[in-house]
Amino acid sequence: MELIYNYNERGYYHAKSALSKEFCKVLLNKINELPPKVFLPFSGTPWGYGQLFDVNPFDKILTNPILTKFCESLYNTKDYKVNHLLVSNKVAWIGPEEMYHQEVSNIDTFAPGASAETDWREFLQVFIALENQTLENGCLRIIPKSHKLGILEHEDIVWNHTGHKRRVKSSELKKAYEGGGILNCEINQGDILFFNHRLVHGSSSNQSPFDRKAVIMQVQNNVKEKDMVVFEKESTHRTNFFINWMKDKTSSIINKDMYGDFNKKS
Repeated sequence: MELIYNYNERGYYHAKSALSKEFCKVLLNKINELPPKVFLPFSGTPWGYGQLFDVNPFDKILTNPILTKFCESLYNTKDYKVNHLLVSNKVAWIGPEEMYHQEVSNIDTFAPGASAETDWREFLQVFIALENQTLENGCLRIIPKSHKLGILEHEDIVWNHTGHKRRVKSSELKKAYEGGGILNCEINQGDILFFNHRLVHGSSSNQSPFDRKAVIMQVQNNVKEKDMVVFEKESTHRTNFFINWMKDKTSSIINKDMYGDFNKKS
């Protein structure tokens, strides 16, 4: 099938107008009724709303014919699983950027027991634009064909949501960019972007006056039993990295006058 061949070659597939604008507006109205689960740091602005795949009308996304046809064609089965369906609220003016990463780097969190080296093809990322996504409001950015480079070297960081993340190292990004460039995914309301878990992607901040809400889904084929030993080890590493970084940062602030240079005389 040409569609799947192109997806495997480029690492992504863009399905235009998969959801109607009317249905997107229904979803946006529902978001306003949902209790937020996560807020942007230093702000009362909602960032996320938790799992929504069993919440009406978001559950209807799972039966979207373009979505189901793509998943069934990719995996040659109807027996696939949706691990999560979330809403990302990259709000106007203060919506934060997302550093370049590969989803597969966190496989021990979302699918402990699966192998990043051999099972990455069994995962599919689904990005649905509920509002127009533009360069101005921080659209998704991908590096086409970067999935062919394998699992790139990442570095542990504390990101702007005050939590642990894994970022692709700049030397690896340079290599990926030279092979595929950067595609700014300026997509319209109702479009779906499918991409695999080794594709490098990120986004800039939203400093525009326009909101940028999107549905983010993860589809999994060939589900393996979760290994909770792997999960606990990963969870401990990510938690301790954040705690230790905060301790070091706090200590450096206490022992140094951060703003002393502003009070020096020339």
